[in-house]
Amino acid sequence: PIQPTQIQTPSQPQQKNRRKFLQYLGYGGIGVVSVGVFAVIRKLLTPSPIPPIPSPTPTVGGFPLETFSFETVKVDPQGNIIQRQTKQGTQFAVDLGNDVFLDMVQIPGGTFMMGSPESEEGRDDDEAQQQVTVDDFYIGKYEVTQEQWQAIMGNNPASFKKGGKYPVEKVSWNDCQEFCEKLSEKTGLTFTLPTEAQWEYACRAGTTTPFYYGETLSTDIANYNGKYVYGESKKGVYRQETTEVGSFPANGFGLHDMHGNVWEWCQDDYEKNYQANNKNFQQDANKVTANAVMLVSASFAPNILLANNSQYKSLRGGSWVSIPNNCRSAIRVNDYRRDDHDYTFGFRVVCVFGRTL
Repeated sequence: PIQPTQIQTPSQPQQKNRRKFLQYLGYGGIGVVSVGVFAVIRKLLTPSPIPPIPSPTPTVGGFPLETFSFETVKVDPQGNIIQRQTKQGTQFAVDLGNDVFLDMVQIPGGTFMMGSPESEEGRDDDEAQQQVTVDDFYIGKYEVTQEQWQAIMGNNPASFKKGGKYPVEKVSWNDCQEFCEKLSEKTGLTFTLPTEAQWEYACRAGTTTPFYYGETLSTDIANYNGKYVYGESKKGVYRQETTEVGSFPANGFGLHDMHGNVWEWCQDDYEKNYQANNKNFQQDANKVTANAVMLVSASFAPNILLANNSQYKSLRGGSWVSIPNNCRSAIRVNDYRRDDHDYTFGFRVVCVFGRTL
C-alpha cells in the first residue's frame, strides 16, 4: 500500500535561523523604505536653486551694443602688406527701415598728438601738433551711404548714383546738418558731424604715422588717385569714381575709408592755427559738438546754422580724386564754404550723448 507522504517538521535550530532571516529581511525592508521616504521629504523641503538672472544687454538709446570682428593691416614703406591682424570692436546699429542700418562704432576716449610732425612729407603749415584729449564717442563705421541718405532725406543727390552701399556725395555742410537733425528726430539720439579732433583721433586709432596703415598708401587698401605716389610707394590704379564703403581694410578702431573715397565734412569752423583755438581743442575737444546739439535741437533753418560762426568748414581724409598726400591723417582742407557741393564731398556722423544702459 502507498504510504502517505510524511511532512518533515523543521528541527528547532532550523526554525530559529529562519525566524532570524525573516526578522533581518523585515528590518532591511523598513530601512530601505525609510531611506526612500526621507530622501523624498528632503527633496521636497530643500528649495530649488534660483537660476541666475541674465544681465541686460547694454544699449545706447534702446539700440543693443554688440561685438564685431574686423581685420586691419600694416604696410611697409613701399606699400606692401606686411601684417594682418584681427581685432574686435563694439557697435550699435540704428535701424533706418527697409533693411537699411547705420553702424556706430564705440571709440574710447583718450589723449593724442593732433597734427603732424615737421618731418612728415607733404605737411601743411596748418597742421601744428598739439596734445588733445577727447571723451568717448560713437562714430559711423562707414561714410554715410546713398541708401542711408535716401532713408532719411527721401532723395539721392549723388553724382555717382549707384545707390546701396556707395557713399553719398555732392552734399554741403548745411545738407549734412539737416540730415543729422532728421536722424536725431527719428532715433531720439543726438547725431552731429565729428569735430576735427574727434575725426583725427578716430582716424589715427593710436597711430602716429602719416596713414593709419603705416608710412604710405597703396590702391590695394584705399581709393585715391593712384597715378601719384607717397614716399617710396608704387603707382596704382585710378578708379575715377567712388567705391562701396568697406571695400578696403579697417583701421585699428574698425572704421573704413577714412583715407580717400570722399572728403568728410567736420563740424568745426576752420581755424588755421587750431593750436590757439583752445575752446575747441585743448580744454574741451567736444565743445563744438555740444554747440551742435543746441542747433539740431532747434528747428532746422539756415539762419540758425549761421550762429555757428564761420562760413568755412573743415574737410578731412581725401577722396577718390586726391593725391595720396591729401589723404593723410592730418590733412585739412579749408577753402570750401558750408553751402558748397562737390562730387567728392561726403561725411560720416558722430553720436556723443547717447547713454549706455
